[in-house]
Amino acid sequence: MSKNMITAMQFLNLENFGSVYILTGDDVYLRESVVKHALGTIDESIRDLNYNVFDGDKSVIDDVIAAANTLPAFAERRIVFLKRLSGVIDGEHAKSLEKYMKDPNESSILILADDGNAFLKFKKFAEEIDASTLKESEVVDFIKRRAKELGSSITHDAAKTLATYANLELMRIESELKKLSMLCLGETVDKETVEECVSARVEYRIFDIANAVADKKYGEAMKIIEKLQKDGVRASEIISQLSGVFRKMLYVRLAPSSTDDLSKALGVKPYALNYTKKSAMNYSPVALKRIYDEINEKEFQFKSGVMSEETALGAILVKIFS
Repeated sequence: MSKNMITAMQFLNLENFGSVYILTGDDVYLRESVVKHALGTIDESIRDLNYNVFDGDKSVIDDVIAAANTLPAFAERRIVFLKRLSGVIDGEHAKSLEKYMKDPNESSILILADDGNAFLKFKKFAEEIDASTLKESEVVDFIKRRAKELGSSITHDAAKTLATYANLELMRIESELKKLSMLCLGETVDKETVEECVSARVEYRIFDIANAVADKKYGEAMKIIEKLQKDGVRASEIISQLSGVFRKMLYVRLAPSSTDDLSKALGVKPYALNYTKKSAMNYSPVALKRIYDEINEKEFQFKSGVMSEETALGAILVKIFS
């Protein structure tokens, strides 16, 4: 991390603010939290008078600078937020922005959200806030902390399960935690409650099946499948997801590529890839190939009308469990 970069979590602990920030990263919750923290410096009764939000192409830069140069009304600070910029900044607009950033109005906090590299050449004039997706351990810590703030508590295993089901997305985690806290009425949220009440992507439940099979916990694997079917997931969808999961695990076991290369090849985020790797290590490449071929054969047979999708799923499970 460069000297002029801080994480979003570090920014949320700041009491003394700079004048210009460039906000990067893909976590929506963290981005919104950064702006809310800055707004917390202004009394709520006069916040609307001292908060300017912009969204547009480079032509909006003049309005952004004008707002940043405007003195706050009955407050110490004015917050100016460029929420989204389409295109690039060049010409006179670039010169104007650079001039402001070199000598900003100290009574304003200017936050420029960067979804690409629109502000790459301006980073040396500002402090960068990295709002990228947190690591799993950081998300688990966040979940435990937020659960306490919501008047509840959550076990470590439950927090890890929630983090996985939500794909480390804090916005969804926040929503699910509020529901879980209300459901448990101040009691501790355990892993079983998360599994019962939080809807995971079907793919993650398939990984749970694969992990249970590897541990020879066939009853647990069947419970997951029954739960999926109870939730309306058809046998054909489960077969399709099984094929996709075992294909990814086989690819991971055979490919020596780096994490970034594998993420691009499989079309998954690095965290999801790590989850795939962890599950894949429970199987030998030979076992993965045998199961993958069986799934594809039975999928072809039910699609060809040789057997029903329910019969095909049953035959696949017999093969996987054997």
